[in-house]
Formats: sequence, C-alpha cells, structure tokens
Amino acid sequence: MPVLKRVADRGVTLAWCPQQSNADTRTYLAAASKQGAGGGFDSYEGALEVYALDAASSDKALALKGKASTDKKFECLAWSRFTAQNTYSAGIIAGGMTDGSISVWDPGAIVASGVGGSASVSCFSKLALDRAAAILPPLAFDNKFPK
Repeated sequence: MPVLKRVADRGVTLAWCPQQSNADTRTYLAAASKQGAGGGFDSYEGALEVYALDAASSDKALALKGKASTDKKFECLAWSRFTAQNTYSAGIIAGGMTDGSISVWDPGAIVASGVGGSASVSCFSKLALDRAAAILPPLAFDNKFPK
C-alpha cells in the first residue's frame, strides 16, 4: 500500500479533525507526544501539534500548522465538533495526560499560534482525576452530545 503522507518517525497518539459542516473542507490531524516515546528519562514535557492534510500536494510530509507545548506527555487523544455558542469553530481536543488528568484544548487557537510552539496557547480546561486512576483508557466523545 503506498504512503500518502507521513509524520516524522516518533511516538505519538493521533486524532482526526471531525468535519465541522458540509461546507468545511479542512482536513487536520492532531499528534501528541506519547509517554515512553523518546525524549530522555527525565523529560516529562510534551507537545500537541496540528497538521494539515493536503492530498493534492505531492510532498509526503504533513504540513505543521500549529504547536503547543505541554508540561506532561499524552496517553490518548480525541477530537470532536463543538460549536456551542459558536465558540470553538475547529472543535475541541481532549488529551489524557500521563498524570491521569484530562486537558481540553482549542485546536483553532493552536493553528492561529503557528508553528513556533507559542507558550501562550494552553489548555482551557483541565480535569484532575484520582491519582490511583492515572492510567487512562482511550478517550472518545459521545456522538449524541449536543453540537
């Protein structure tokens, strides 16, 4: 099977951008650094990156559109539509972090910040869970959740 696009070889967890509307033609992919995937034994920091998938381009590499630095690495990732009150036009990304918490991100703000990894882009909500539940199962959004 031929390779259409590629992200640099490293350990990440992925989430596809859901279609926001019938007129929406964007195709994005979120990649987040995963625990145990390099960076050294004392490296706890991670990154959440948003890539554009341009199937018309002959370049095999995905185009990095935005990046946010994190103080923890990710265990899992999910991306959902969320257009309540027209606040998050690109949806929301939920990340299960290595400390057992769940962080919620605005991918539109990450893309707007560009590829410099702006320190000003951070999660807008964090749910701290019981430390005993630090290993999270994969995250998923309920499709019946009000859009």
